[in-house]
Amino acid sequence: MRFIGRIISFTKIEDVSEFIEVTSDASSIVDNATTIPTLIIGYKKAQELCGEVNILKKQISTNLWWTFSKRERRIDFESDLKDFLKRVAEFIKTYSDYRFFSLLTSPDDEKRELIKVLKNNKTVAYQTEKMLYIFLPHAKKTIGISIGELSYIGKTAEDAKGWFNLSDFVPETFLTDDIFKEIPYRVPFLYYLASF
Repeated sequence: MRFIGRIISFTKIEDVSEFIEVTSDASSIVDNATTIPTLIIGYKKAQELCGEVNILKKQISTNLWWTFSKRERRIDFESDLKDFLKRVAEFIKTYSDYRFFSLLTSPDDEKRELIKVLKNNKTVAYQTEKMLYIFLPHAKKTIGISIGELSYIGKTAEDAKGWFNLSDFVPETFLTDDIFKEIPYRVPFLYYLASF
């Protein structure tokens, strides 16, 4: 599974998204840098891994933060953990450019171009009750197509899935996760999972 964030902790952290890796392995931090948002739990551990850290400034580098452990300062720990989860959600929003594609109002040449792109490139899809989201990892783009519009042209979501080179259909399990209850976070998160 691909993780969207990492917490480095030597004690158990509860009630964290299944998409956040909780580990005691700090090897992902190289020169105070990491590729995904990472939170180090514990003042002493942060100093050990990153050198001197400022107790008033929790951000060490672009994707790296630290906080006190529960035993050191419980209120800071709880507040900083919530802030970190928000930062993770913002981080994934940068992964995809989203566009709604109207099958009814788009010019025919754009429709032909879209179908050509979809057939010739790896895509990943996700379907909600009203929308079919198609992810184009090669272009860092996400296209949304209204399922209602499909019915106007005599097609269904199943027909649409047959139009393109579908490599994966994303399950809905992540929708129960607090981070992804808001639609703006779902689309880029799915792109992020599909892009590697």
